[in-house]
Amino acid sequence: MAGRPLFRNVLRRPRHVIAYALAGAAVTATCVFAAPPAIADQTVTPQTAQGYWSFEKKSEDGTYVNEGTKKDLKLTVSGEGAKVEASDLTALGDSLSLADKTKDFDVSVDKAVDSQQKYSISLWVKSDDKNPGEKTALLQFADQGRTLLYQRANGEFVSYVGGNDIPLGNDPKRGSWEHLVLTKTGDPRNVTLYVNGQKTGAGAWSENLPAGMMKLIIGEHKNPNDMSRFQGKIDELCVFDTVLTEQQVKQLYASYGDITIADELARDVEAAQKLYDDASTKDAAEYQSLKVAIDKANAAIEGKDVEAMKAAKAELAASVAAVRALGATINIDPSAVGRDIDDSLFGINHRYSNYGYGTVNADGTVKDDFAALYKQAGFGSLRYPGGTISNNYVWTESIGDLDPSTKEIERTPQIHGFYNNQGQAGFIPAFGLLEVAEFAEQMNSEIIMVYGIGRGDALDAADMVEFLNAEQGTNPNGGVAWADRRAELGHPEPFGIRYFEIGNENNQGGDDGTASQQYWMPNVNGGALEGYVDGGTATFNKQYAVIRGDWNVAKSYSTGEKNQEFACRYALIPRTDESGKARDAVVKDSVKVYVDDELWTAVDDIKTAKAGDKVYQLDMTTGFFTFGDGEHGAIPEKGKQVKVDYQVERDGFIDISQAMRSTMDQINKDAGTQDEIEIYTSWEADNFVDKMHEKNADALYDGMAVHPYTNKVGNPANNDNTPTVENKTQWYLDVMRLGDGVANNVQRHVDYMRKVTGDNTKVPVISEYGIFRSTNTMVRSQTHALYIARAIMEYAEQGSPYIQKHCLVDYYSSGADSLGPTQQAVIQAVAQGNLDNQKDGTGEFKFFSTPSAHIFQMLNGSFGSKMVGTSLSNEGTLSNGVSQHSVMASTDENGTVYIAIVNLGLNDVETAGADAALSQKVTLAVNGMDLTGKTLKIKTLAGDSFYQENDLANPENLAIEERTEEATGATYELELAPHSFTIVAIGDGSEEPPVDPDPEPEPEPTVYTIKLMLDGEPYKTIDVVDGKLSEELPVLTREGWVFEGWFYEDGTAFDSSRPIEGDLVLSAKWTKASTPDEPSEKPTDPKPTPKPEQKPQGGLPQTGDASTLMVAGGVAVGVATTIAGARARKRRV
Repeated sequence: MAGRPLFRNVLRRPRHVIAYALAGAAVTATCVFAAPPAIADQTVTPQTAQGYWSFEKKSEDGTYVNEGTKKDLKLTVSGEGAKVEASDLTALGDSLSLADKTKDFDVSVDKAVDSQQKYSISLWVKSDDKNPGEKTALLQFADQGRTLLYQRANGEFVSYVGGNDIPLGNDPKRGSWEHLVLTKTGDPRNVTLYVNGQKTGAGAWSENLPAGMMKLIIGEHKNPNDMSRFQGKIDELCVFDTVLTEQQVKQLYASYGDITIADELARDVEAAQKLYDDASTKDAAEYQSLKVAIDKANAAIEGKDVEAMKAAKAELAASVAAVRALGATINIDPSAVGRDIDDSLFGINHRYSNYGYGTVNADGTVKDDFAALYKQAGFGSLRYPGGTISNNYVWTESIGDLDPSTKEIERTPQIHGFYNNQGQAGFIPAFGLLEVAEFAEQMNSEIIMVYGIGRGDALDAADMVEFLNAEQGTNPNGGVAWADRRAELGHPEPFGIRYFEIGNENNQGGDDGTASQQYWMPNVNGGALEGYVDGGTATFNKQYAVIRGDWNVAKSYSTGEKNQEFACRYALIPRTDESGKARDAVVKDSVKVYVDDELWTAVDDIKTAKAGDKVYQLDMTTGFFTFGDGEHGAIPEKGKQVKVDYQVERDGFIDISQAMRSTMDQINKDAGTQDEIEIYTSWEADNFVDKMHEKNADALYDGMAVHPYTNKVGNPANNDNTPTVENKTQWYLDVMRLGDGVANNVQRHVDYMRKVTGDNTKVPVISEYGIFRSTNTMVRSQTHALYIARAIMEYAEQGSPYIQKHCLVDYYSSGADSLGPTQQAVIQAVAQGNLDNQKDGTGEFKFFSTPSAHIFQMLNGSFGSKMVGTSLSNEGTLSNGVSQHSVMASTDENGTVYIAIVNLGLNDVETAGADAALSQKVTLAVNGMDLTGKTLKIKTLAGDSFYQENDLANPENLAIEERTEEATGATYELELAPHSFTIVAIGDGSEEPPVDPDPEPEPEPTVYTIKLMLDGEPYKTIDVVDGKLSEELPVLTREGWVFEGWFYEDGTAFDSSRPIEGDLVLSAKWTKASTPDEPSEKPTDPKPTPKPEQKPQGGLPQTGDASTLMVAGGVAVGVATTIAGARARKRRV
C-alpha cells in the first residue's frame, strides 16, 4: 500500500506472533508411518513409521537404509540434481540436498501409501530458492495420482490430491528449517497440514481417488514442466499408514527439540523485537519485562547452550504473551487527512427484475415495509439495473406505461443476461429507470448506472445521459427530446447521475445465453475484447431467431400461427435522428432467413405474396421480420426452427464513452454548469488496459469495475453446510482469509492501470463483492457482516468512489439461481405463499434485515466526512494468519473523531482454540488529543455468536447496541465484544439534540402552475408552491406597444395579493404606443439575451423567438424550489 499511508487497514498485515507461524514454510522433511491400529495410544517417533530415512545410513546396494518398520519400502535418490551431504544444522547430520532446481533428480518411494486409505507423511525442509516459481512441488504421486502438497510463491501451502485446490495455510517466509506433517483420512476425505507441530489448514474433496499403492515423488511434479522443482534441503522423511492425531504431531515435532532450538529462538527474538519496536509507548511493566527477556534470549543464542536456550525461549514466550494480553493499540492521527467520505461510498447492488425481487408493486411503486428497511440502512448509493441482468437492459423500454403489449419505447419485457437458461423468459420492467431514480432521490441514495452494452450503442447511451441529466427544454443529443420526455413523465428536474459502468463482467466468456456475458462481441473481427473496446461489424450465421421480449431458444420455433414475428437477436435499438428518420438496425442486404435450414425469400410487401410463397418481410429499422398469414405468404410449419444470417454495426466502449461525454459537455454548455460524469469499464482484466492504451484511449475510462468475490469457501465439504460449531469456526476463518486474497487482486488491477496509463487517478470501482458461491446460512449471519465491514475498509483505502455490496434483496431460501445464492442479500424477502409460485416477484412478501444491513446503518449514520490516518501496534493474529482487527477512522466538520473497528477474535475456547485466546481489549489514542473527560459514544454489532442470524420471526435477534462512556485518561481502554463491529465517536461531551428515529415526513408541497399565453400561443409556465410564485411574472417589451400586464381569462388583471387556489391561464395584454409604428407579428427585443445554441428538434415548442423578445425584472419573489424531487444530498451525523 505504498504511497497511501493516511490510514491503516490491517487486512494484509503480516503475522506477528512467536513460534511456528513466524518460522516460514521453508523446511520440509518427509516421514511415512506404518503403525498398528492402536497407534493413538502409543508414543510416536520416527522409528515407529513404516518408512523412515535419516540419510545417515546406506545399504550394500547403495540405497539409503529404511530405519522404519517396513523394510521393503525403498527410497530412490538419483540424478544430477540430488545428493546427500552434511547439513547446515549439525544436529541433523547428513541431509538430502536438492541444490539446483534446473537439474534433474529422482527422489521417490515406490508403493509408499494406499491412495484411498489413511496415511501421514512427515518431513523437514529448508528452502534456499531465492526466486520460487508460481508453484513449487513438495509431495507428488506418480501415474494417476495428483499433487499431494505444493507451495505457492506467496508461501501458501495447497493440496491438489482430490482434483481441487485445498488451501492449507500460508507461510511466506522461506529459508528456515521447518517440520511439515500432512495427514490424509479415508472417509470422510480430508487432508490436514501441520507446520512445526501446529495445524495450519485442512480441507476436503469429493472426487474418487485412484485405487492402489502409489509411488511418492519428493520435491518434483510428475510432469516437471507443470511446477517448479523444490530447491533446498530435506531430511527425516517418514511415512505412516495411519492418521496422526494433533497430539501425536506435536509429540513428533517435540522429539526433534534439540535440533531446532537455536533457529526457533532466533526467530522468536526477531518477532519479539519487532513487537517491542512497534509499540507507540513502552511504559507498561510488560514491555520492560519483554525487553529483559529479549536480551536474555540473545545471550543464550550466543552461548550456544541448549538448556539455556530452552529456558530463554520459555521466558520470552511468557513475556510476549503478557504484552499480547494488553491488546492492540489503535493510534488515530486527525492531521493525516485522506480522502473524502462521499455520501455514495457505502452502497448496494440492486436487480430490477422480478418486481425487484418482490419489493415493487404492480404499479412500479416500492412496498412501504421494504422501503422502511432500506431507509434504516441508509445506503449511500444504489447500483441499477443490477449485474448480469443489466447487460441486455434497454432503458427506453423501461419508461412509460406498464402495458406489456406496447411496442417500441414503452414497457417491453426485458431480456435476462442469461436468457437461455431453461424456462427463462423476459420480464416486465416494473421497477424502471424513472421509478428507481425517484426512489433513490426519496432515500437520499445516488444511482450508479450500468449501461447495457449487450443491446446498447453510442447514440442510445448518449440519449440516456440526456434523459437523466439534461435540463427540460434542451435536447443536447438531438433526436427525441429526452429531457422533455422525462418531464412529461412527471420529473422535470434532472437527476444529476455521475457514475456509469459500461456493461457487467463482459470479460466472462462461455456459451451465449447461459454463461457468457459477451453477447455479440466474439462475432466481431478480432474477437470479444476488440468488440468490447472498439466495436465493429458482428456477423452471425444461422443464429436462432428471437421474439419480442423473449430470447429463449424455445421461442425460436414456429407456433403455426399467422403473421409470426421474429427478430435478429443483436439488431440495434430503434432510433430516429433529428429529422425523424429511423436508422437501420442491421446491415443492408445481410439478412437471410431460414425455416428448418431452408432459405426463405425477402419481399418488400408481404401483402403482395401468394398463399404458398415462402417469404418474409423485413423491417430494417428494427431488425424484426414477419411471416405470412397463409393467404399472403406461407406460415412456417409448427415446430420448425427459425434461424437468420445477419450483420450489425456495433459500438464499443470507446464510441459509447465518447458519445456520453460529448452529450454531458453539451448539457453543461446549455445549463452553464461544470458537472462531470465518470465512466468505468466492466472488462475486469489487464488486456483491456493494454488495448485502450494501444488505441490512445486511456482518457476515456476513469477506472475498472472489479467484483472481488471469494467464490467457494475453504473446505468444499462445508462450503454450503457447516453442521458443527467446529465446522462453522473453520468457515469463519476461511472466509476472512479469502477476503484478504481478493483484496490483494483488486490492488493489483489498480497498480496495473496506473502503471500502463501513467494516470494515478485511475481507480477500482467495487460494484459487486461478497461471499458468492456458497448457500451456507453463515452468509446470512454475523460472519458475513464482519466480512462486509472489512471489505469496505479495504476498498475505501484503495480509492473506490463507491463500494456496492451484492445484493440488496433476494428470496429467503436455502438455494440459489443463475445469479447466485439467495443468502448473500442483505435484506431477505420471505414469500408468504409457496416461493416456487412467487419467483417472478408477484404475490405477498415480507422482509427482514440481516446483520449485514446493520453494517450500512452504522457507517451511513455514524461516521465522518474525512478519512484520517490510523496505525496499530501489538496487533493480534488469527491462527490462519489473518489480522485480528481492521480499522478505519474519520472526522467531521465539528472535530468529532470516528473509529470503526472489526474484531475477529472469538470467545468459544473449546472450538476456536487460540482464536478465542486473543485479547478483546484495544487502547484508543488520538494524536494531539487528551481524551480525559471526552464522551465516547459506542455502537456495536456482535450478537451471542459469530453464526447468529436474524429471521422474520426474530428480526432484531442481532441488533445494534449503543452505550456512552467517559474517558478518564489521555488514552482509553476499550473492551470489544468478540466477533464484533464497533464504531466509537469521540466528542467533547456536549449534548446533542435527540434524533427522532422515525420522524414525521415533510408535508408534500401544494403545487399549481400558471400558464402564460402570448398572442394566443403558450409562452411559459411558472410554478406556484404553497401559494408562492417560484419566480416573478415576466415584464415584456415590444417596440411600438406598451405591456399592461398579465390578465385572467375573464379579462381582469392578475392580482398577486389574491390567493392562488388552482392552475391559472394568464394572457399578455398590450396597448398601442403613441407612435405610428405597427407591432410586429412577434415581440421584438432590441437587446436580446444570448442563449445556448439549440438543435432544431430540441426542447418544448417555442412561440416567442428569443431574438425578438425582451424580458425585464426576472428576480424571483417567493421561494425558488426544486419541485418533483430535485436532489437533496444527505449529511452524515
